[in-house]
Amino acid sequence: SAKRKAAARDGNTAKKVKCGNENPAASNASAKEDAKLLIDRIQAVQGVSDKEVYDTCPQLVAKIKKFLTRDGMTKANLLRAFGNINSNSLGRFLSGKGQDQCASVTYKAAYVFFEKLRIMEGKPKTKARLKNESEQIGGFSLTKRRAGGWVYCVPGEQPFF
Repeated sequence: SAKRKAAARDGNTAKKVKCGNENPAASNASAKEDAKLLIDRIQAVQGVSDKEVYDTCPQLVAKIKKFLTRDGMTKANLLRAFGNINSNSLGRFLSGKGQDQCASVTYKAAYVFFEKLRIMEGKPKTKARLKNESEQIGGFSLTKRRAGGWVYCVPGEQPFF
C-alpha cells in the first residue's frame, strides 16, 4: 500500500504490533468458559420458588434473547442451565405469542433462572414485575387454557370427554 511504501522510503521499517489477544480462538474459548462460570454462579443462588411466576412470556422471551447476546453464551449452555430442556421447547417458547406458551417447561425454568440472575446481580425488581405481583396474586397460570370453552349438559348427565 502507499503507506508502507512511504514508510520504507522514510526508513521506518518497524512492523505493525498487534495489541490485545492475538488468538481469536483463545478469546472465544475464554468467553465460553466465562459464560459457563456465570451460569454456575447463577445456579448456586438459593431461595427462588418455582411455584409462582411473575414475568409474562414476552418478558422472558426478551430476557432470553438479551442473555444470549453475552460473549460466549450459547443456546446449548442456556438449555443446560434451564435443566436440559429440549431445543425444540425453547424454539416454540421463543416463537410464541402472548401468554400462549405458559404451560411450556421453558416458561417456569426461564423464570427461575432469571430471578436467580436478578438476585445474584443485586438488582431490584422492575416496575413491570411489581405490577405483575400486585395484579397476579399467586403468579401467572402455568397451565394452558383448553380450547372449546363451555360444555353444556342436561341436569343429571355427565359430560363425555
